[in-house]
Amino acid sequence: MTLNPCELELDLYCHGLRLAPAVDLDGARPIHRSGAGSTTGLEIAIPAAPLPKREIYVHVPVLEPFARISPYWLARDRDGAYGIVDDRDGSRYQVRLPTAPSWRSRLTSRDVPMERVGTLRGMRLHICVTALTNIDDVVETCWAAKDESAVTFVELDSRLGGSRSLGVIAPYVAAIKRNVGMLVGLQLGAEHERGDRLIALGVDHLSFGAAPADLEAIAHCAGAMSPGAVSGEVVAGAATVSAVLDTIDQIAAAGAFPTVRVASQAEGADLRRVMLHLYDACRRHWLPIGAAPNGESSMVIDPDDAALLAHRDAGFYCYEGFRLWSKWAGAPALWKRMRAA
Repeated sequence: MTLNPCELELDLYCHGLRLAPAVDLDGARPIHRSGAGSTTGLEIAIPAAPLPKREIYVHVPVLEPFARISPYWLARDRDGAYGIVDDRDGSRYQVRLPTAPSWRSRLTSRDVPMERVGTLRGMRLHICVTALTNIDDVVETCWAAKDESAVTFVELDSRLGGSRSLGVIAPYVAAIKRNVGMLVGLQLGAEHERGDRLIALGVDHLSFGAAPADLEAIAHCAGAMSPGAVSGEVVAGAATVSAVLDTIDQIAAAGAFPTVRVASQAEGADLRRVMLHLYDACRRHWLPIGAAPNGESSMVIDPDDAALLAHRDAGFYCYEGFRLWSKWAGAPALWKRMRAA
C-alpha cells in the first residue's frame, strides 16, 4: 500500500533506512549523532503535497541496529534522482537529499569554520551557544545561511542552564535581530524564569521540554506571545502512550503547540496514535500550526504533518481553512520581524 508523506515519515522513524554501498550520497548533509535522546541518521526531504509546504524534512536513522533490517533502502536512478524502495510491496517514493551548504566550510573573519558555529537542520539554522561562542561569528554565519540557503529561522540552544544561560544568550538574540533580521527561536527549560527578558528582546519562538516543571513556563510564555510562538516537545518512546497523550493535551490547553521527537525505535501504531491525537488537540484549541515560513526542522515531527492522517470531516476542513487564513494574515507581521533593525 502506498503511503502518504506523513505515513512515510513515521514509518522511516520506526524502521530506519538501509544504505546500499553502491549509492553515492553526492554531497548530502553528513550523517551525525544529533545529541542525547536522538538517533544517528541521514537527512532527507519528502515531497509534502498536498500539504501547504514544499517538503517534510526527516532525520532518518541509518546506523542504528534496527535500521540494518529495515524494509526501506535508498536507491538512485540513472538520472541521479533518489528514491526510497519498500521491499515489502515494491513501492518507490521520490525523495531529495539536501546537500551540505557551500558556506559550511567557509571561515568567519576570526578564521572559525562556519560549520563549527551552526548547522542546518531542515530549513532551520541551529546554533549551540556557550560562554565561548563569539557573537561576530554567529552574525556572519547567520548572514551566510540567510543569503545562500534562504534560511529565515535560527534556533539558539544554550547548554549552560539557569539564569546564567539567559545572560549569555540575550546578546546573541539582540545581535541577530539588529544586524541580520531573522526569526529567532530558543530552546528553554523551566529554570529560565519563564523567558520574560527574552520576550522583551523580541525573540520569535520559544521551545520547551514537556516535563511537569516546564508546563507553567509554557503557559506563561504562550500567554505573553502571539499565537503559535511557543511549543512544547514530547518524546515518543520514552514514556507510555497514555502519558504522552496527556502531556499533549496539557501543552495545547496552555495555548502552545506540541512537537514530537522520536527518542528510540517506536511502534508505528503508537506513533500514528500520538500524531492523530496531537492534530486533534491543536484543532480543538484552534492553534495556528505551520504558520511560520520555512520553519521546518528535521529533528522533530511538526504537528501540521499530521493533517495527512486526520479524518476528512467538516471540522477538518474548517480548521484547515483557519490555518490557511492564519498563514496569510500573519505573513506581513512575520516578514516585518525578519527585517534587520
